[in-house]
Amino acid sequence: EVYQAIGDDSVRRAFGEYFTGRHIISGVVPVFFARANVTNFSTDLKGKAIADIACGTGGFLTETLRFSKRSFDLDDNELVSFAQSSFYGYDLSVSNASRARVNMYFAGDGFSVIDGGVDSLATSTGRGPAGRQFDFILTNPPYGSSSEHHLIHEAFLSRTIDLLKPGGWALIVLPTGTLENPRSSTARFNLLQRASVTDVIALP
Repeated sequence: EVYQAIGDDSVRRAFGEYFTGRHIISGVVPVFFARANVTNFSTDLKGKAIADIACGTGGFLTETLRFSKRSFDLDDNELVSFAQSSFYGYDLSVSNASRARVNMYFAGDGFSVIDGGVDSLATSTGRGPAGRQFDFILTNPPYGSSSEHHLIHEAFLSRTIDLLKPGGWALIVLPTGTLENPRSSTARFNLLQRASVTDVIALP
């Protein structure tokens, strides 16, 4: 929150970084896990792989950890063990990943897998999520276009589905146009072919 408060819109625009507000994250995380029928820690969360493939400063990861602690009354040892075995964060920015590690430390864990300098869209094996699959992915990918990907956020939408285990759940923050613009019809068709959409939450 301090980092986002210091950097005004022009600074964040220069770096191409916009982070999801914590008040938004804390509102949608409980909805997400309710939709995924997560009601029991031992059977529904423990041992599951939880990732943010564009983790930024770790908002979705830290709030998921806090949500788990509050909802299931986890003690410190249970919380650390859970984070170590279940949480994965990846970001192209090394500095963002460092901030995410610090935030996870203050949320109750400093030892989950959070890697910077990682392109989550790369499909080759090696560092990052390539070769892995996850039970839950919560992410707010970068927006815009690139020479390799027509629209980066649409590439992340497809990649998120690729990285989910069968029956896995995803929460992804996208520009409104992804579900409305005619030019995004291919991305919508791909989404509806490969996944079931349970909720669309419009943020003002």
